[in-house]
Amino acid sequence: MKRNLTLFILLLFFYNIQAQAPQWISITASYEVVDIKEEGDLLWLATQGGVIKFHKETGEQELFTSTNSGLCDNRVQSIVIEESGKKWFGTANGVSSFDDTNWIVYRNELPDNFVNSVAIDQQGNKWFGTQSNGCAMYDDSQWKIYNNKSSGHPTTIVDIVIDNENAIWFATFGMGICKFHNNQWTQYNTSNSNLPYDYVTDLMVDTDNSIWFNVNTGVYKIEQNTVSMISSDIPDCLTIDPAGNKWFGFRNGGISKYNETGNSTYPYIPALGNREVRTIEVVSNGDFWIGTNDGIVLFDHTSSEYYSTATSGLPSALVYNIHIDKNGNKWFGTNQGAARFDGSDWLTFKDKDSDFYLTQVFKIISDLDGNIWMATNAGVARFADGQMKMLNHMNSPLPNTIFSDVDVDPISGDVWVTSAEGVLSYDGTNWLAYNATNSDLPSNNVSCVAIDATGIKWFGTQGSGIAKFDNTNWELFNGSNSPVDIDYINSISIDKDQKKWIYTSQRVIEYNEESWITHWHLDYQWRGKMHEGIESNKWFTGYSGLTKFTGAYYEHFTMENSGLPANWCYSFVVDDKLNKWIATIGGVGVYNENGVDISPTPTSVNISPVSTNLKFKVSPNPASSHINIKFNPVSEQEKINTIEVFIYDASGRLNKQVSKAFTSQTTINVGDISSGIYFVKIKYGEQIGQTKFVKL
Repeated sequence: MKRNLTLFILLLFFYNIQAQAPQWISITASYEVVDIKEEGDLLWLATQGGVIKFHKETGEQELFTSTNSGLCDNRVQSIVIEESGKKWFGTANGVSSFDDTNWIVYRNELPDNFVNSVAIDQQGNKWFGTQSNGCAMYDDSQWKIYNNKSSGHPTTIVDIVIDNENAIWFATFGMGICKFHNNQWTQYNTSNSNLPYDYVTDLMVDTDNSIWFNVNTGVYKIEQNTVSMISSDIPDCLTIDPAGNKWFGFRNGGISKYNETGNSTYPYIPALGNREVRTIEVVSNGDFWIGTNDGIVLFDHTSSEYYSTATSGLPSALVYNIHIDKNGNKWFGTNQGAARFDGSDWLTFKDKDSDFYLTQVFKIISDLDGNIWMATNAGVARFADGQMKMLNHMNSPLPNTIFSDVDVDPISGDVWVTSAEGVLSYDGTNWLAYNATNSDLPSNNVSCVAIDATGIKWFGTQGSGIAKFDNTNWELFNGSNSPVDIDYINSISIDKDQKKWIYTSQRVIEYNEESWITHWHLDYQWRGKMHEGIESNKWFTGYSGLTKFTGAYYEHFTMENSGLPANWCYSFVVDDKLNKWIATIGGVGVYNENGVDISPTPTSVNISPVSTNLKFKVSPNPASSHINIKFNPVSEQEKINTIEVFIYDASGRLNKQVSKAFTSQTTINVGDISSGIYFVKIKYGEQIGQTKFVKL
């Protein structure tokens, strides 16, 4: 069946930003389609970046997110549609209903706001399965909660289906399969049936009312209360077509049709390629719409078409870290790769055939030469001279482990990374390892590192407090000599005044080398962190949103009162236009009190050392009030009257620009800039030079 299908790709995530000058915009990556439901000529797609309304005949798409609609979270897990046309969306932060006009958000009514599955029974009751606290039923007037584990109620619910007798079936994570019928609960698990594993991932109802499901050893079914194995294939999703055929979708790519002889056949679908199948919806005319980790594929049994649903170059909506390099490019580390955004174009690292396939990127930072370093679950990545290379145990002295954090020594330029096997440093040639055996590091399980302006390293551990290292001596802080009585350190941040801000598993602690301050009034936020902002404001990220601390008062931003795409925030940076970039579990939020403008800056100065040809010295270094710039022209004939001096902070933002009469020693006042690491760039005629200094 030949169709003239036009692809409409949402290339960006906002419209006419400069004209509207919004305070907030949201960048999401909605490529991963986890659920599909048909409504006439429309498909509704649940993605990890919002809901997409998709026209089957034209390919036209409309994206609904938490910032342009009443969708309560961009991480949409499940969709169900009532006969009236009302849509119900289960998300990672509540449930939203939509009747094509009005949105309603439900959170307080649920036992847990992370909703994995939604189903509607024959009486029209809505059932919501949650991640950690059972399920809820809503009959359009009242709510009822089922979360008493001792009564057989499931706890972590992965999927819900309704069979032909109006029994509700729950696939659970750890309790096998639970059935609720006529106000009675029945459980099928490893102790009372042939179920080989209590972790079930998918359910479907056959025409004979048997229940088919997945475990980690294959496909099974429950028929007349008996559990039996059907296939040794291990698919990721199941579906049944109108003729009763069973179809399996696989995480490693492809779909198969199961027949009663126990064999599976694999139709070749060119548009599917090696994309990972997340869900399959067989629509009314028998066509297959396949949701994948990279858009959707139409398969009509004779031909196939691929549709991208990407709204940005982000490889995933779960963003751990944002970094701005010296040229103003934004780097994003996600749970499935990394990306670079220059204000107009994206460069994405996530291809299946690359080192970044499904790689979690926890931290990104620039070294003193402008190279990019990334701490990941697959090694330490380095981007230099336009090439990305992953360093791991197969091609370097690095151990086979997950690397949680990375920082750069502002004095030596050495790169330091942390892991569950200790700490490693790299001086450009050699790796050096520190662990509990060969040093005074109190534990090998090091979660984070922060390096202050003088080159002193601060390491947070998981269970043994904080270790301070000045390249020679170690000093330990724990419950015996500090308020760090909770020895599990999630992050350490250093502000412009060189104060240390420590996130433990329960509180925020400030340390200024002389005294400790515990910030009890801050909500403790797992994996939270302090970030420096404009005008010395402190910004705190965590699972409950973003908090701004001016020193006098707090301002808290959440999805409910701002344009944040999700409440769980990981990272925060500020660019040269004073836009605040926030990495969240549901995408990237950008905030500017005076209106967001993320277009490229044509006048931005490239301060990369590759353009440097003038050598000069800065003293003193570190400096407190002034710096002296010394250099000698190549010849007397090249002497000119003036020298231009530019001072940039570590993010590439211009802090000071002066033009002075040239002498053999030019003095620049730096007493009016905050403490931190800075780059000095000078222009003397046609010659340009650059170096760094530390402001105390």
